[in-house]
Amino acid sequence: MKPIDDSGRRHITSDQQRHYAVRHGQGGYSMIEMLAVLGLLGIAFAAAAPTIKPAWMDISNAQSVLIANLRLARTNAITRGVHYAVAFASATTLELQRMQLQNGAWTVDASQTQTVNLPPDTQLPIPIVGTSVEFNTRGQAVNLLTVEQIDITDSFGATRSTQAWPSGQVNEL
Repeated sequence: MKPIDDSGRRHITSDQQRHYAVRHGQGGYSMIEMLAVLGLLGIAFAAAAPTIKPAWMDISNAQSVLIANLRLARTNAITRGVHYAVAFASATTLELQRMQLQNGAWTVDASQTQTVNLPPDTQLPIPIVGTSVEFNTRGQAVNLLTVEQIDITDSFGATRSTQAWPSGQVNEL
């Protein structure tokens, strides 16, 4: 028998209250409890997640720009029937050059040159500046005798390498 309190009512224990609440769909967590847990989880994830600075992504973007321009020059040479070249104009710029046949030699058509800037804080090595990779109408690199490795570095000291093959193939390393 359940104890009776001073008011003459039966005393209900906390276990009985929980049992009643669960049976009648009133169990669960309060909104405040849920918000507190979500807040704590948010703080934990923010502390645990690595910080990615946009400048760290510049080296990947620079490599993508280089590869895209080499492949674009090769594709243009094949589809348009003229030679194209990617010239390394400076440590921070590339030039996509359309070439024209004059007196039996392929020369740069200055009116058809596009300049492409590498992302900030990235650069090409000094030895490659002033050189180019030229593609013929079959997509082959006519001025390469061996595989050319093109490195790009950033201000953090990271380096990404790209290979240009005499066959015209371009790969990232």
